Amino acid sequence: MEIIGNIVTDLKLEHTDKDVPYVKFRVAQDTFKTVDGERKQASSVFFNVTAWRALAEGITNALSKGNPVVVVGHWDASDYKVDGEDRHAQWIVADAVGPDLRRIDATVTRRNSSKKAAQPPAKENDPQAQDPFEE
Repeated sequence: MEIIGNIVTDLKLEHTDKDVPYVKFRVAQDTFKTVDGERKQASSVFFNVTAWRALAEGITNALSKGNPVVVVGHWDASDYKVDGEDRHAQWIVADAVGPDLRRIDATVTRRNSSKKAAQPPAKENDPQAQDPFEE
């Protein structure tokens, strides 16, 4: 799935107990409708987004609250209990995040990733590719 919108929360890089970096943030995507032949903003839809590892580090280094972004990822959900009450949470796990270059200028700098480039891409069944909170 992909969304295009603005980051509406502050970005803070955090780490799991196993020192895996992650960032959680919200993106507001505007929706539009046509009224009397004129396109008008209808409302905003808010999405919770989580990014892991190098992507999380890149997001917190390059982007900030208010920036227009494009997010590509997959939907995830979890059921849990709070004080005995059933709860449900949904969010997007980001595979890629970048500035929306229709609405913002950006300078791109390639990271020195020679060490990581030698590693094969993560596979779905690879424990390293799994969500660290699911361990």
